[in-house]
Amino acid sequence: MKKVLLAIAAVATITSCSQNEEFENLGQKAEIKMGTTAVTRATVMTTSKFLNFKAFGYYFTEGSYTAEVKGTKILDGIFNSVDQTTWTEKSGEKFYWPSDGKVTFFGYSPSELPESNSYSYSEAGGYPTVSYTVNNTIADQVDFLVAQLANQTKDSNAGKVSLSFKHALTQIVFKLKGDDKNVTYKVTNIAFNNLKTTGSYDYKTNSWTPSSTPAFSYSITLTENNSFVGGDDAAKTLEDANQLMILMPQELNDVTVDVTFSAEKNGVEIFPSGVKTATLSGTWFAGDKYVYTLVLKAGDEIVVSGEFEDNWTPKTGDANVENDKK
Repeated sequence: MKKVLLAIAAVATITSCSQNEEFENLGQKAEIKMGTTAVTRATVMTTSKFLNFKAFGYYFTEGSYTAEVKGTKILDGIFNSVDQTTWTEKSGEKFYWPSDGKVTFFGYSPSELPESNSYSYSEAGGYPTVSYTVNNTIADQVDFLVAQLANQTKDSNAGKVSLSFKHALTQIVFKLKGDDKNVTYKVTNIAFNNLKTTGSYDYKTNSWTPSSTPAFSYSITLTENNSFVGGDDAAKTLEDANQLMILMPQELNDVTVDVTFSAEKNGVEIFPSGVKTATLSGTWFAGDKYVYTLVLKAGDEIVVSGEFEDNWTPKTGDANVENDKK
């Protein structure tokens, strides 16, 4: 599957000195100013809708940031913008570079995590995690983004920090297709069953550990524009807000798709409304987009065959042969 990555840059402009007791000369403090470049976010989200993100910065003195490093948090803020050019911290707080050492940054967007979800940085340090639950309502699912940038100093990249956000979840798109170009298909419901919705994201591995909570089934109800003609070139893509899904990356175990549909040809019903089931397997990864084409069968085909019989049935009869009449 093609991997879809996001490249929203959160740019922090920095110019000299440091923080807390280390900031002896207040006139030389180097403020961290956040910003972004104009690029596209996922799915229906565009740059014009990318208006906030949450960022964290951890100061350390070791050579490089690893899972064994315990950082000191020096940046923790929500950054908002109305034009994707000028970004300000939500409460007006300012953050500054340390005079020595390095800073590793982590971020996510949207800046407000849904209720029961949380960001966690261990007291032992290392890489943070995010506990996350995908919304049960398809239309309310969020394109959750993450970013990280390690080992930055006030002299790195001319004093600028660029956070590159990417998709943390998996995007799922269904396409509907019929196997006969002379048949009209009508789909009324698609049920996506036995999916995990809760997990923990690890910034170190860019991967999820799904929880063992009960599986969930999503339902896509189609009431309009749900009829189409089959054929090799015809495929109906389900991409409305209540059809396109952003789900938890996971290994697929006993995952099924139930399609409720009917089919007719020349005004005659050849498959009454019923359910056909497909089983999916494999593994979904963070940042991947999967497009599943559901090929519907028209019904029970009338199979016509013929057999050539080369043994003629003999019939007998008499014919009188008379002389020509004169």
